[in-house]
Amino acid sequence: KKNANYFTNPEQYEEIYNLAIHEEQERQKVFGDYDASPLEFSIYGELNQIQNDRKTAINLTKDLHSKIQPETEIIEWKNNTDTEKRMKTIIYDTLSKAKFSEDKIEELMDKIITLAKNRI
Repeated sequence: KKNANYFTNPEQYEEIYNLAIHEEQERQKVFGDYDASPLEFSIYGELNQIQNDRKTAINLTKDLHSKIQPETEIIEWKNNTDTEKRMKTIIYDTLSKAKFSEDKIEELMDKIITLAKNRI
């Protein structure tokens, strides 16, 4: 009940609605005609903070997403440690080829997996 106040409070509902619309508009600004998923947009945000190069961040986002997406189609993948290990390997390999530092790769592995669990 406490978290569902936006159903009866128009101001809270409007705020949530505007945040959702704003995210969609930002996603379209970044990716253009490409139909990026909410996960891709979240990954892009993390990569762009570190990379600070829009085009490279978009390319890395698409590459990472295409590689980890099949892992998220495994039944109960969120609770499967083998799937998480494979995802970390994919992320590590992709980001190390892109010349990210070890500490940034470690940080991003955990963030991307958490984003995937929350956004898919």
